[in-house]
Amino acid sequence: MKRFIINAVLLLTMSLVLDFGIGKALEHMYFSNTSGAPGYVLNHAVAQPYDAYIMGASGAQRGYIPSVISRELGMEVLNTGEAGTNIFHNYATLKLVLKHRTPKLIIWDLTDADYFYRPDAGKTGMITPYHHDPDIKELLYDLDPLNKLWLCSKIYPYNGKILSIVSSYVSKPNAQAAGDKGYHPIEGSINLKMGSQYLRQFSEEQSYIKHRSKDEAAKDALIRKYFHAFIQLCRDNNVRLIAFHCPKAPLNSQIASTPLISEELRAQLQHYNIPLYSIMPGQYPEMNNLSLFFDFSHLNHSGAHVYSRIIAEHIKSELR
Repeated sequence: MKRFIINAVLLLTMSLVLDFGIGKALEHMYFSNTSGAPGYVLNHAVAQPYDAYIMGASGAQRGYIPSVISRELGMEVLNTGEAGTNIFHNYATLKLVLKHRTPKLIIWDLTDADYFYRPDAGKTGMITPYHHDPDIKELLYDLDPLNKLWLCSKIYPYNGKILSIVSSYVSKPNAQAAGDKGYHPIEGSINLKMGSQYLRQFSEEQSYIKHRSKDEAAKDALIRKYFHAFIQLCRDNNVRLIAFHCPKAPLNSQIASTPLISEELRAQLQHYNIPLYSIMPGQYPEMNNLSLFFDFSHLNHSGAHVYSRIIAEHIKSELR
């Protein structure tokens, strides 16, 4: 028994030493990358000052070109969009940015996943490396109380991206290596052979809010807490907030004219006097072209150019 206890203590000590050593090495490598590549855009946002920030998930990351918008607005613009995220990532980004500077404008690519809980959205792996910040720690504890335990590990904040961290550290990407200030283009056009699958996706998106499980509805409270907190952060710091809803591929006239954003969410934006522009291909002929889309939900690089010029004009009008 005595030998067993000694061996157990030795094993635990070795595990803690390894966890600390590997964790500290990953921390150093992770924060060395400020390229704005996926997973590192927060590092760039904290390190470099910008006048305006694009925020959202993959629709923002793939559809908003900072150089196009910057040229029209005369502002320095960074795209902080990250695929698979929602309002939690936006809130964390804004909290971290505000500790260093106060931007003039947030361009918000909004979806229902920013207001209604969805099991397929809301990745937080991008923000866990910032868990030492009190505001980020509070958010992570809100999202999962067990994070109080998991974050005792130095390795845990980098779970799922260790290979990416090591390879990025070795390759040393420069600030523009991964795209145009956070924007990451997709080349190629929509595969029309998948049309039936995309139409089914559209129908599922339409019915999602109306047919939600009790478990999903119960989890809305947390996401709405940060939805309202994000808006309040902008108001408290006099940051202009303008919302956009990225178009879907116009496979038929109904999709071309139907924004996939709920009336309840629209009402919340109206309550806060936040302008919302739904750029529907049915109302914008220049967007009514399937060759501008990579798939049902994402613009390709050509489509992003057209779309970015459209939203830049709307932003200029709002700022006047």
